[in-house]
Amino acid sequence: MKKVLVIQSNENDLKEIDTILSKNEFEIFYSHNLKDGLEIAVRYQPNLILFYLSNSDTDFEILTGITADEKTLLIPVIVISQKNSFDRQRKVMDSGADDYLSVEMLEKSLLSS
Repeated sequence: MKKVLVIQSNENDLKEIDTILSKNEFEIFYSHNLKDGLEIAVRYQPNLILFYLSNSDTDFEILTGITADEKTLLIPVIVISQKNSFDRQRKVMDSGADDYLSVEMLEKSLLSS
């Protein structure tokens, strides 16, 4: 069974991702506090991390910490954002993420493979 870590502090967004992933056979771990995301990733070694990005600069620091840590370096990270701009996407990718999705594309993109 594939393990997915969802890092998000907004309860409504967590319900949305849970609805999408529960349709399939995934073991889902949640970090309701963005700062705990790295600790959970190290402990459970998920196959994928979904990182909901808010407007905070702290989010980018946490994202960089996850993508740079030797224990989580090889785990793919997909950043999900409400805002869909080229500059934001570039900053996300420069922070080490493997992909960037707008919320609108989430279900189609995650379940297409």
